[in-house]
Amino acid sequence: MMSRILPRLHLNLDARPRVYAAQVANYQYKSKGNDLSIRYLELFYSIAEMDQSTVKEASEKALIAKRLEVNSDHIMAVLKSINDEAVNKTELIAVLTNRGSPRAKAIQLLDAHAGTDQFMGHR
Repeated sequence: MMSRILPRLHLNLDARPRVYAAQVANYQYKSKGNDLSIRYLELFYSIAEMDQSTVKEASEKALIAKRLEVNSDHIMAVLKSINDEAVNKTELIAVLTNRGSPRAKAIQLLDAHAGTDQFMGHR
């Protein structure tokens, strides 16, 4: 009886192209928060895939909220100086530079938060 060693064949079963598979998926769901009356299944069934426009809008809102959080001290100082009759942009820049911000950063901060649209982070 003769034994013969056969070469091993490595089959790569996962070698099919994945061109049709989504690379990124975003989901939204209800938040339980402090409400203990929401049941697990209600939370589970609230999971839904988000479309790209909703994802873009949510990421823009998160960016604006983060910017407001980071700049809140400077915004409050500018609002206080406006209430104290500082009306020129030069005076507002001086308020921010006195707080330690570079002039370019102060101008950028004023441009980012000046306006009337509260949803865009304007104050």
